[in-house]
Amino acid sequence: MSDHTDTMPEELAACAAVGKTSQEHELLKQFVGQWDSKVTIWFGEGQSHTSEGVMTNEMDLGGRFLKHTYSDSDDYFHGRGFWGYNTLDKRWEGFWIDDMATFFQVDHGQHDPKTNTWEMTGNMTDPGSGTPMHKRTVITVKDADHHSMETYFTPTQGEHAGQESKCMEIQYSRKP
Repeated sequence: MSDHTDTMPEELAACAAVGKTSQEHELLKQFVGQWDSKVTIWFGEGQSHTSEGVMTNEMDLGGRFLKHTYSDSDDYFHGRGFWGYNTLDKRWEGFWIDDMATFFQVDHGQHDPKTNTWEMTGNMTDPGSGTPMHKRTVITVKDADHHSMETYFTPTQGEHAGQESKCMEIQYSRKP
């Protein structure tokens, strides 16, 4: 039976390497601060709801993750999330939780430096039908004080299976 002590330094070095931040982590810093948000959610054909709120973003855990804290202007809806770059798998990852659901929304994706956009994808259960659906989110930086997030769902079953539809758009403006 092997002692494993001969592999420990290499394993420890590998673990330490994935803990180091990278140039991708620097991109998160542009989102730090407080942001006024205008949220539009579409519920069906022509049915939408618009609300406003504030997103507060801060770097956390030694600059490895961007922490999100959201509250709408009516203090009715609250959410939390984290977003970061996984140096091991070479992809962006994030999750979101809020007080309107009991599940984590988990996404992963890539950044396009030419357009300064992130495309994040994930899968979740459609609360209405209980069937799986695909989620795609596009985050677009417009300038230092404005960015947007658009979310699309694609049902995998039922009448609209395979048809992507936009369900949410958030316009962010940096608070003065």
